[in-house]
Amino acid sequence: MVVSYKECLKNHAARLGGHALDGCGEFMPSPTSTPTDPASLKCAACGYHRNFHRCETYYGPPTSSSTQPASRPPVLARVPLRKLLRVASVSCGIQLGWALQLSLLTPYVQELGIPHKWASIIWL
Repeated sequence: MVVSYKECLKNHAARLGGHALDGCGEFMPSPTSTPTDPASLKCAACGYHRNFHRCETYYGPPTSSSTQPASRPPVLARVPLRKLLRVASVSCGIQLGWALQLSLLTPYVQELGIPHKWASIIWL
């Protein structure tokens, strides 16, 4: 198993509600890094910890000498249609309940002079 760390995924615009990456292409350990010191796991290029970088794991070829064909992945159990419809109808009912409560409350909130976009927050 070989682990390599690729591009930096640190979101620099999270506070603003956006998504912006710095462009660091690959984790480069600091020249003075030691494996026993957790503080030395910072990237020499961007300065952020190794955990901000995308981890890519490569599992090498099997070491067994047998030449068995590759096994198929396990088949997932199918969900019965009735159960699926039951769960979907419950979630739909919950969503409709929220919408109904919000639609009933919105006129009262607007009558108080609060903008429509804040009505859902007031309801919570």
